[in-house]
Amino acid sequence: MPHPAPSLKGSATQVVALSDLEGSLHISIPDSADIRPEHDVRAILGENDEKPDWPGAYVQIGRWNDETEEVERAQDFSVDVPKEALEEYVNMTVTVRYQSRNESSDVTSSEPLRLRIEP
Repeated sequence: MPHPAPSLKGSATQVVALSDLEGSLHISIPDSADIRPEHDVRAILGENDEKPDWPGAYVQIGRWNDETEEVERAQDFSVDVPKEALEEYVNMTVTVRYQSRNESSDVTSSEPLRLRIEP
């Protein structure tokens, strides 16, 4: 079963103007996504989630909690897509997803988010 679709951190629009983008595009992973703390996540671009046009680097979604002495899933978590990765999609719509990978390297993708990329 796929994870829920991502959203843009701090934005309700589905249009990204590269001229306004400073640094990377922050893709928010919903807190409702069923991802365990020991799993890794990454952003991907492209229609085919099995062979993405651009795969981001995996990062661990868990954070160490000194009080409980356990790894807990980070809330309000996001992964980044560099501006350079979006430049080839100018004046086009790109599909953005995130993927989670468990200890056995099984990968689960999210539902898509389609973004219009403007210059």
